Amino acid sequence: MERDPRKYLWDAREAACAIIAFTRAIDPLAAERIPDFRKIVGFRHVIVHGYDAIDSRLVWRTVQEDLPKLIATLSGLLPDQ
Repeated sequence: MERDPRKYLWDAREAACAIIAFTRAIDPLAAERIPDFRKIVGFRHVIVHGYDAIDSRLVWRTVQEDLPKLIATLSGLLPDQ
């Protein structure tokens, strides 16, 4: 059975909420170790608050190209499990 497309929106919303919590609670020294941290926070504001018109191509490119890099960076900051 195919997944209801609305569930993807719920997942995206939950991810945005997690980013909010992360950006509010992150230690400034840790933020310095994340390339483009301020741009990440700014992009989150654009998506969540809908500043101007959201360019879906930019969002898609960010998800496809930049998000994997961010995941790799954050994984490198985590202690080995």
